[in-house]
Amino acid sequence: MRIRGIAVGTISAIAVLLAAGCGGGGTAGTPAPTPTSQSSGSGGDTTANGAPKVKSPLAWDRYRSDPCSVLTTDQLAALGVPGVTGKVNPTSPGPSCIWQGQVSSQSIAPSVGFPTGDGGLDYLYEAKDTYKLFQVLPAVQGYPAVLASAADQRASGNCAMAVGITDSQIVSLTVQISKQAPRYADPCGLLTEIANQVVTNIKAGAK
Repeated sequence: MRIRGIAVGTISAIAVLLAAGCGGGGTAGTPAPTPTSQSSGSGGDTTANGAPKVKSPLAWDRYRSDPCSVLTTDQLAALGVPGVTGKVNPTSPGPSCIWQGQVSSQSIAPSVGFPTGDGGLDYLYEAKDTYKLFQVLPAVQGYPAVLASAADQRASGNCAMAVGITDSQIVSLTVQISKQAPRYADPCGLLTEIANQVVTNIKAGAK
C-alpha cells in the first residue's frame, strides 16, 4: 500500500518532509503563500503574529550534522519503529531525518526536521489562515506547539506538528501510519509522544 505524504506547516518543510510515502511515492500538500513578514515582537509573551515566545530556548546545533540522533533506537522501538535506521534528507533546507522500514500493513514512518530560515512559529502564525489545518496544541514540556498543514489527513493516519524551540526555530515532526497499524486512528497522539521524546533528547544534548 502507499501512505500519502502530508505537508508540514512551513513552505520549506512542505517541500522536504515526507514527499515519499510507502513504496517510494506520496502526495504533498499545496504550499501556502509566502508571508510578508517574519519579524518577532519586541516585548510581551508573544511574537509579532501572536505565537507564544519560547521562554527557555533549546540549543540544537549538535543535530545539524546528525539529525537522526534526535531519537534513540530504544525510543523508536517503543514508538513502534523497531530496527529501523534513520535516513537524512539531503535536499532539506535544514537538517531532517525520516525513519521508514519495510512497507507493510502496519508501517509507521515518523520524521523530524529543523527547517532553517523560516522565522519559527511566528511564520506559521502569520500564515495560519492559508492552512487547511491549524490548531494550537498544549505545550510540549513548556514549548509551544501547533498542528499546521495544507491538508487535514488525520483521518488517514497522518499528522504534522511544529514545536517552537527558540523564537526563530521550530522542530517539524510528521508521522504516516498504515491503516492496520495500532495507532492509525490516533496519529497526532503518537506524534505528541515523539515530540516529547525529541524535546527530552534536545534538552539532554544541550547539557
